[in-house]
Amino acid sequence: EAKAELVQALPAGGVAILNEDEPLVAAMRDMTQARVFTYGLTRDCDLWADEIVGEGMDGIRFR
Repeated sequence: EAKAELVQALPAGGVAILNEDEPLVAAMRDMTQARVFTYGLTRDCDLWADEIVGEGMDGIRFR
């Protein structure tokens, strides 16, 4: 609920950056007048990770 309140409080000139992979967060796009950018693991998002490779203790690599 607190995250939704933050998104709702954004002004029309603001920007909301939402995780499209989380259904409750993705639904927040309809709660704001702000510009919305999405990120996640599918090409439906504005920004997405592709070719994800785990590299052990060195972290994760993606394109």
